[in-house]
Amino acid sequence: MGINDRTTKSTNRRTIKLMSKMPEQFKTITSDNGTEFHQYKKVEEVTNCPYYVASPHRSWERGTNENTNGLIRQYLVKGVLMAGLLSNDVIS
Repeated sequence: MGINDRTTKSTNRRTIKLMSKMPEQFKTITSDNGTEFHQYKKVEEVTNCPYYVASPHRSWERGTNENTNGLIRQYLVKGVLMAGLLSNDVIS
C-alpha cells in the first residue's frame, strides 16, 4: 500500500484508507514535519484519531518510532516492500 507521490492529498487518502481497514489498531498517529503531513487535521477529523507532529530536527520526540525503525532496518534495508512479507518471513 505505497504512495505514488508525496502530496498531502495522496498521503491523507492512503492514511485514511489504511486506518479504515483496522481502526481499532490506531490510538494516535505521530509523524515527522514533512510537507506531506501538513494537512494532518483532515486525517484527524475523518478518523477521530489524535495526530501529533514532532518538532523539526527533534527525532527524539519520536523515540519509540525511531528505535523500531532501526531494529527493522537491521534485517530489511530501506526500499524493501513489506507488503509481500509473510509472517514466517518476519519471524525467521
